[in-house]
Amino acid sequence: SQRLAVMRTLLNDRTHPSAEELFEKLKEDYPTLSLSTVYKTLQVLSETDQIITIDTGSGKQRFDGQMTPHHHAHCSKCGKIFDIDYDKCPVDEPKDILPGFKVQSTKIYFAGVCKDCS
Repeated sequence: SQRLAVMRTLLNDRTHPSAEELFEKLKEDYPTLSLSTVYKTLQVLSETDQIITIDTGSGKQRFDGQMTPHHHAHCSKCGKIFDIDYDKCPVDEPKDILPGFKVQSTKIYFAGVCKDCS
């Protein structure tokens, strides 16, 4: 039930939380939940392509349960991560980037300053 709660919370959270933030959101309802369980659950979900792992370069990974095609933008001031609709920045499958190389996925990540921090 704890692992399901991690997944359910992530699916309903559009803030792209870290493992620690997920743990804080869940610990009141699941007092026996450990941070280790959250980390392990996120690792399994990521390895099985059920969630997206976002590396902002800060050393802290963030997670996204929304698996519809989209990109991300990260504000370097406040740290928020925003979804960018795929339609606003479509990317066709890159062809001929390397001979014999088959592209399996594409990730586009924008870094900058959001409108609230500008």
